[in-house]
Amino acid sequence: LVGKEIFNSEFNVFLGYTHRSWWQVYNGDWSRQFRETNYEPEIFARRLFENTRNIFGMNFFGYDIGYVHQSNGQIQELS
Repeated sequence: LVGKEIFNSEFNVFLGYTHRSWWQVYNGDWSRQFRETNYEPEIFARRLFENTRNIFGMNFFGYDIGYVHQSNGQIQELS
């Protein structure tokens, strides 16, 4: 996770990546050694307020906006 101020604005940008592999050692005819591998890259921007803001009775100190993509790398029918 890396944060960096973008274009001298009040936002910081973050990148993340998760990689999961599900082991399967007992089925050599179909898929050995991994049953499935999942990929999950993400990017989001965060803005923190100087003072907390009360919205609908809750205190907020900032907000995030971003995008996450999940894929197992398979074709559409198996994805």
